[in-house]
Amino acid sequence: MSVVRKKNLIEQRNRIVAQTRTILDKAAEEGRGLTAEENTNYQTGMADQESLRVLLENLERQEALDAELASTRGTQLGGGAGGEPGDRGQGGGEQRGRNAPGMIGEGRYAIRRPEAGGENAAIAEQRSSDAYAQRFGREFRASLDATSTGQGGSYLTTPIQIAQSILQRIDDQVFMRSQATVYPQITAQSLGVITLETDAEDSDWTAELATGGEEDSIAFGRRELRPHPLAKRAKISNTLLRNANIDPMGILLDRLAYKRSLTEEKAYLLGNGIQQALGVFFPSVDGIPTSRDIATGNESTNVTFNGLINAKYGLKSGYLRNAQWMFHRLGIAKVALLRDDSGAGAGTGSYLWQPSVQVGQPDKLLGLPVQMSEHVPNTFTTGQYVGILGDFKFYAIVDALSMVIQRLSELYAEKNQTGVILRSETDGQPMMAEAFVRVKLA
Repeated sequence: MSVVRKKNLIEQRNRIVAQTRTILDKAAEEGRGLTAEENTNYQTGMADQESLRVLLENLERQEALDAELASTRGTQLGGGAGGEPGDRGQGGGEQRGRNAPGMIGEGRYAIRRPEAGGENAAIAEQRSSDAYAQRFGREFRASLDATSTGQGGSYLTTPIQIAQSILQRIDDQVFMRSQATVYPQITAQSLGVITLETDAEDSDWTAELATGGEEDSIAFGRRELRPHPLAKRAKISNTLLRNANIDPMGILLDRLAYKRSLTEEKAYLLGNGIQQALGVFFPSVDGIPTSRDIATGNESTNVTFNGLINAKYGLKSGYLRNAQWMFHRLGIAKVALLRDDSGAGAGTGSYLWQPSVQVGQPDKLLGLPVQMSEHVPNTFTTGQYVGILGDFKFYAIVDALSMVIQRLSELYAEKNQTGVILRSETDGQPMMAEAFVRVKLA
């Protein structure tokens, strides 16, 4: 995605945020709540800006994922120097590319142009045209009308443009692995990480020849991470592999890789540590204990300005330098309403949440970056976690097996299918409790 396009999307998002704030400002100046129409407009605006934020993040994440898969497909799916039937882009077969010569359309789902004179060439060209797409839309709507009146429906092959749009979807953001400390490819069964559980006492002021008091309070701990296996198996028709204009195997691998990342993300946030990672939202003496929960100042159904201030300064300054917030989008929708009132009208009245105004920069809350995740708890009732602030490099991830794709050429041969298995082995847990504070409702 070009820098110009990113900049345009960010500017569009900021315009929407400014419009939603105008609605709130007007109601505040008039000393009243939002009308039904204003509330609807505000909620619509917040949903629109969130969609743009997710689009930006997923376009960037897809670029990274495409690069990762490009380095694995050619070597891990098998296929010799000459490739195998249906093995598009593998081994010495036809190279998989984007916007390459011989392709129809643009983007990651551009189709491969059939050879000149081939029996499918004219059909492919026809299905890629705007006229065909318009005809499809008319006949598809007509078929729906006919079906609803009991007259039966018509059949029409989906045009290429519409088929491509069906395949593209918005994925949930994955954040933890990119921010954590990752220990790749260990060979032992576990990795023990030494932690400083209790620090030494301060030095003593003493005489020239004295040595000060004996230090006996310092204590070290050892936490072990044992990578656990993750796997997913899928199969796809050999006929589809051989005849499809799009690249079904590439799409399948993309989806398996994304689902692996999503499974990891859920565990890094919510996992209980039993045959999976220990998440930051699971209270544990081996990770983040309940002593790192901050509810003071919050309400039973909402976070407040005072509650967020208490959470921010629950971290030492050394951790604050690299700290980031993480909330669910519904949590951000609530946080975005908060202003700096500081009590008794002493505040500036400015909003605590500020959207990004620069490509590649996150939104900010109280001056610190804020990330959104669909997997952060978002039940706003008494005693529930609704967010976290921390220096996520103090979350450790250990990989014993990076993403490996195994091809099953014979297992499903009698069904004319090819199978693939995606495997990895990983574990993770917080390694320094004081680097995190969890935002909890009162």
